[in-house]
Amino acid sequence: VQVRSDVWRSGQPTTLEQWQYLHDVLGIRQSIKLNFDSEGTDDLARLAGIDVYPVGIEPRTDANGLLPAIVDVFERPEKDRVVEIKRIIGEIKTANGSRGVWLVHCKNGHDRTGMTVGFIRVLVDGWSKNRAYEEMLTRGFHPELIGLLREWNDLKEIGDVTNAGK
Repeated sequence: VQVRSDVWRSGQPTTLEQWQYLHDVLGIRQSIKLNFDSEGTDDLARLAGIDVYPVGIEPRTDANGLLPAIVDVFERPEKDRVVEIKRIIGEIKTANGSRGVWLVHCKNGHDRTGMTVGFIRVLVDGWSKNRAYEEMLTRGFHPELIGLLREWNDLKEIGDVTNAGK
């Protein structure tokens, strides 16, 4: 789905043909990869000529290495990941389309992607958090993923992302 003239969102592309389409037809030059490597590699994106910014938000495991119940799967993202996401969003804001088109994606394009696109809507587009959250829900964000919801709730409605996350 196209979010802005310079930002698209999706789930994980899986073939070179899909990545090539994103590059050649949609003009995507940068990818914010929010999923972790076991959910899908972006090596094919690099082959297609897309720069990849890996900022994986990973679920935590319990002491036995098992994933916890669904409500706890995505605990709050590690702070350094959130800071990096906001730094990249600052690049999107500063470039204002001059660096080409970005793709924001995770495995399915709903939750981690939704939160990140919500950040873009607030920090770059100047949307209210309520408006951005409604779009997140419309595009499949699951508020029962408590950690992502907490990170979203802590977002300040500021226009300058240079200090975001500090």
